[in-house]
Amino acid sequence: FDIKPNPVYLFPVRNSSQIRMATISLLQFQREGLPFKGHVVHDDFDSITSKDRKLITSAADKQFISLANFKEHAREVLSREAA
Repeated sequence: FDIKPNPVYLFPVRNSSQIRMATISLLQFQREGLPFKGHVVHDDFDSITSKDRKLITSAADKQFISLANFKEHAREVLSREAA
């Protein structure tokens, strides 16, 4: 989403390998100093391991615990990002 002043990068994740790839991407973008917000949409937050929760939580700016949660709150969250 191209929201001024910083775009929002959205990462849908379903399993551990996707969580790790999203984490690597987010951390690399941060190291490069890119101006962005990183949001993660989980398929099922409760099903991920504690280790993966720690990894993605340390890298993401915002997490949605499920697709339903994203659908319910995305408009509000993205509106705040744009403000």
